[in-house]
Amino acid sequence: MEIQKKNLESKPEVLVLTISGKISAKELVPFSETLDEVFQENRFRIIMDLTGLEFVNSMGIGKLVVAHKKCTASGGKLVLCGINSKLMKLFSILCLDGIFPMAEDLNEAEKKVF
Repeated sequence: MEIQKKNLESKPEVLVLTISGKISAKELVPFSETLDEVFQENRFRIIMDLTGLEFVNSMGIGKLVVAHKKCTASGGKLVLCGINSKLMKLFSILCLDGIFPMAEDLNEAEKKVF
């Protein structure tokens, strides 16, 4: 798993996390630590670009749900974008497609993050 953090150029208060690879048991700790760092920096408007994400296990999905709740509780928003069809099917089966704001790409996510 690789995570890149950058501010959205047009809206620097929005953080873009680009996640690629897999979120499985061995990646869970670094994934959690990254999210903890983001929240400690009081960053609650987040776009997660999942274009390169191949797999996420149930614990990783749990971390996404917790992140969504933290953002919402703090007056922010977590938007997921670039989700491949396999992961989208998983989100749909788990009824998470109705919970998370989702976008096709970064441009659409930028419009949904406020």
